[in-house]
Amino acid sequence: MRENTLALKFSSLLSLVILIASCSVKVNNGVGASNGGGGSNPSKDEATFQEEFPKGGDEGAGPLSPSEPVVGSIGPGENSSIYAVNAGSLYKVDWSGQQSLVVDGMYSMDNLEIDGVTQKIFFNSYSGRVYQMNLDGSQKSRLTDLESMNVKNIALDQVNRKLYLGVGSQASGIFRCNLDGSNVEQIFTVSGTVYGMHVDQQNAKIYWSQDKAIHRAALDGTAHETIFTEPSYNIMGLAVDATNGHIYYSTWGTASLKRVDLDGQNSSTVAAYASNIGTQVRVDSVNQRVLWADRNTREIRSVNFDGSNHVQLHREDGYQTMRGLALHDATGEIYWSESNTSAIHKMSGAGTSKSVVHSALIMNISSFVYNPIDERIYFTDTKNLNLASTNKSGEDFQLLKSFAGAGYTIGTIALSVEDQELYLAMKPNYSALYWGKVKISDASTTVYSELSYSASGFDTALLVDDLRDMVYLADYKGGLRKYNKDGSDPVILVDANPWGPVNAAPSFAYDSLNDKIFWANPTENRAISTLSPVDGLVGTSTVLATAMVVDPLMESLYFFQPSGTLFSAYLDVSDWESVLSSSVFSNSKSMAIIPN
Repeated sequence: MRENTLALKFSSLLSLVILIASCSVKVNNGVGASNGGGGSNPSKDEATFQEEFPKGGDEGAGPLSPSEPVVGSIGPGENSSIYAVNAGSLYKVDWSGQQSLVVDGMYSMDNLEIDGVTQKIFFNSYSGRVYQMNLDGSQKSRLTDLESMNVKNIALDQVNRKLYLGVGSQASGIFRCNLDGSNVEQIFTVSGTVYGMHVDQQNAKIYWSQDKAIHRAALDGTAHETIFTEPSYNIMGLAVDATNGHIYYSTWGTASLKRVDLDGQNSSTVAAYASNIGTQVRVDSVNQRVLWADRNTREIRSVNFDGSNHVQLHREDGYQTMRGLALHDATGEIYWSESNTSAIHKMSGAGTSKSVVHSALIMNISSFVYNPIDERIYFTDTKNLNLASTNKSGEDFQLLKSFAGAGYTIGTIALSVEDQELYLAMKPNYSALYWGKVKISDASTTVYSELSYSASGFDTALLVDDLRDMVYLADYKGGLRKYNKDGSDPVILVDANPWGPVNAAPSFAYDSLNDKIFWANPTENRAISTLSPVDGLVGTSTVLATAMVVDPLMESLYFFQPSGTLFSAYLDVSDWESVLSSSVFSNSKSMAIIPN
């Protein structure tokens, strides 16, 4: 009776998968879907498979083809894309390797600039993106023309209406663009990280710090010169007082704000303070003072040009880290950003009337799933403790549920397509493991405490088996467990090994046709293991993976390796080959191949 029930349920779920795929993916009438046994090669012969999906060869080879996958296939083609989480953000990569940002996990807003003409705030995020918004935080938008650049610093030229960019990537250097991000041009090449930047409007110069040196050039990048080198410490932030002929700068490693003349002479300490990590510096010409933010003490400080009246204007409570600092020249208001809540604040020039201008809802995406029923992507934010969703382009953000203040951290996410419920790894403290489920329709939540055993830790991978109404959970120390969907009947499938390598199991993938689970086995250095829900662990390959997904109708397994390469293989993990490489894939632990 149990077997008949499973067979009927399997048939129903498979029909759902095929229906969804058929509605989402174009039909290639020349090729049918194959159906093979568990652990065997596809029924297509090798020559046919290689003709349609030729080997990419060794590392660095080109992508697979053809342009149109077969009915039900989610594999290579113009009708699908690879989605992956990297450094807290969600990206989309097509099969040619072209990548785009879907959701920016703004772990911090690094540097701020205020345009007094348009009354806009510009800032760059930790992920290297550049944004603009109104002074009240409304109408935030990303400068999409800068999407492929890893922007680490910005400086504003209000006279010529240009934004200068310090870029750290394979094309490191100083760039400039229009304020809408268009007309990007590189004006100077650097080999290293650009920390501080400032435009001297009075003398039409751009200043920047790189390691221990301060550089200067004309606004078009010509007439470059290194004007000063700090003996011991990297220079972090700088600002130019052109009227009085001084450059003020902060360093990483010494508890002081320093000053040097525009010709690089007469270096001196303006103010000493109880920290060693300064960030952005601003000159307040109206009040004849210098402002700077300190990452370590979470302070904004002020000192007069002559070194007098050194005061603390503001100090953040808790663990917030000061990042950017800007001054509104007309109002005298001070704006700053901090990373732990990824918020922008402002206050009066006297340090009063503090308020929040903008706070990012999403900071650090940990895991995501695609729901083929409503065609939305659901993801967890482990920093703000939000469960949210977006459409496939990232343009329709919706907050489903916030766990802030609920007493749990949240991590990995999995989906029951049948029940339209999201399953979450949850952790109330360092010694307990919980998991829960959230109904998509009304965000109602059920939380289950987990089976207690000696090598507990945060769950790093979850899988929902709609066929058997089971949930599988992998622990970061190698344990593997299963439960009924209602939290009953816990079973240890693989016991955690507290003395083994503490190497998180990052991913599951389910082969619905052959009823097999693929598992990145932490005790085998993340080699791909195959698990039968009935028979237990049945084998381990020598192939390493950080994230995996199964294309059931093409009988293929796709997986990332830590190096940032996407591979494909047969379902017995044989004949694996590189498909394409992308920095987005590097060490990514969450992936999906989604119809366009």
